[in-house]
Amino acid sequence: MPLNSDTVLLTLFVAVTSALAQSGPVTFSCIGNGITGNCGAFVATFCENAANTVLPASTSIGSCFNGNEFSGRCDFIAFNPSTTGGIGVPSSANCQAVLNNITAACPHGGVGNIVNALNTFSVDPNQGQCKSLSPCGN
Repeated sequence: MPLNSDTVLLTLFVAVTSALAQSGPVTFSCIGNGITGNCGAFVATFCENAANTVLPASTSIGSCFNGNEFSGRCDFIAFNPSTTGGIGVPSSANCQAVLNNITAACPHGGVGNIVNALNTFSVDPNQGQCKSLSPCGN
């Protein structure tokens, strides 16, 4: 098949987009106890909302979603652990990569990040329902 400029540009775009989508390997640790619940259905929504938030150093954004596969709630947090004043906007792709790994491997939730990326992400299934003022959630 002959290559034309459109094919080359599309291939380059896909390669660059894939490289930017996740800047390194995922590292995470599981919570060892507590309520179990599958929070995977809410990962994309949380990450898309978090990606619209500027997080100054040592701040976080959290969201709560009422569980639809268990009788509890899912608490999500995106945290900027910088102590040197670094301001960051969480990457939706990094957030989803981390939280999808956690929800697949950790029935009690967990915390993780992309190696060498700024933000840390966590998910924690809990008992009870979300408070009425919980941002982003049900």
